[in-house]
Amino acid sequence: MARITPVKTSLFRKFLELQGLEFKRIKGDHEIWKRPKLIRPVTFPNKDKEVDPFVIESNLKTLQMEKEEFLEIIKNL
Repeated sequence: MARITPVKTSLFRKFLELQGLEFKRIKGDHEIWKRPKLIRPVTFPNKDKEVDPFVIESNLKTLQMEKEEFLEIIKNL
């Protein structure tokens, strides 16, 4: 199984846009992204230059996406 490493915040934003999510707002130091039919919004801290692996994995569960699929998309961005 592949391991997720920290990803630059700008790259994670591009990934979310490719998945059809739209930026909705900032609450505190977190960005909120949504798309129809998601159980909950995707959130991540915007104060850091990178998104931590545990935050990515949590959001992948929300998106119902496998780690391998995410890594393939990130590799191609």
